[in-house]
Amino acid sequence: MLRFSSVSYRAGNETILDNLSFHLPRGSVCFATGTGSSGKTTLIRLASCQIHPSSGLIYTAGLPLFRYNGPSYGLRRKISVASPESILFEQFTVLENLRLQLSLSVANKETINAIIELFELKPILNRQIAFLSAYQKGRVIIASSLMKKPSIIFIDDVSYFFNYKNLQKLYHKIAYLSGQGLTALFTADKLPEFASESIEVHIR
Repeated sequence: MLRFSSVSYRAGNETILDNLSFHLPRGSVCFATGTGSSGKTTLIRLASCQIHPSSGLIYTAGLPLFRYNGPSYGLRRKISVASPESILFEQFTVLENLRLQLSLSVANKETINAIIELFELKPILNRQIAFLSAYQKGRVIIASSLMKKPSIIFIDDVSYFFNYKNLQKLYHKIAYLSGQGLTALFTADKLPEFASESIEVHIR
């Protein structure tokens, strides 16, 4: 589903990622691990077409993500990113935020209800985002990112929203979706014990 082939990224004279190669099959769950400055977020920015690699190739679904020095927009629509920078409208309720995402998605009502159920959002649907806990906001962001039925989701900086116990809950929810074909990549400082069977891409 996602393959990096000898990918490097440089910003000025600084090399942030150097000759990185890995492959994620469809339906796999991966943790990109490393220190805070190792380049994990850069990996996601590359894989989601936000920046262009300095060298190397990136493939999604067997097709090059960049063609003619520009992103392949058809492939980009299959990718979602959930991170602390993801936009939620604080003055709106959870339901209003989800409806905004729904208006931009191809998901049907059955899919939306399944996402709400999976991420346990029913009790907070009518609460304003501004009054949610970090854990609740994290669940809303990820649920919103799944509204367009992506083939792959990147979940960056999971410790911002989820403590170890809640991350374990989230992992099992994402693992359930991976059984339906979703490919997922988390970034974390290290691989959690409960995710020992996941693919690990360690960035030095």
